[in-house]
Amino acid sequence: MTRAALAFSATSLLPVPLLALAAMLGGGWAWLALVYLTLFTFAMDEMIAWVAPDGGREFPAADLLSVVLALAHLALMALVVMAFGRGLGLAEAVALFLATGLFFG
Repeated sequence: MTRAALAFSATSLLPVPLLALAAMLGGGWAWLALVYLTLFTFAMDEMIAWVAPDGGREFPAADLLSVVLALAHLALMALVVMAFGRGLGLAEAVALFLATGLFFG
């Protein structure tokens, strides 16, 4: 796997543990996940031309990454629903809701 492919995979998967921690522990983890998903992802979208200057060649690990992300979405869905069910403060509930929406969207 190339360095760019590894960086893309890591960037794509980093929200998973952040959202899992946000759902299980709440508090600052929800805000950290929201900040990561808004700021860092925006920056990566803007810098994609630098990572793939040839217009984006085929990504060899795309199938595996898609399967991992799909399974992560299912697990996170359960965690987030449980987090809302056990009750969160208004601020952390909004942060978790927005962060989850950005990742699932």
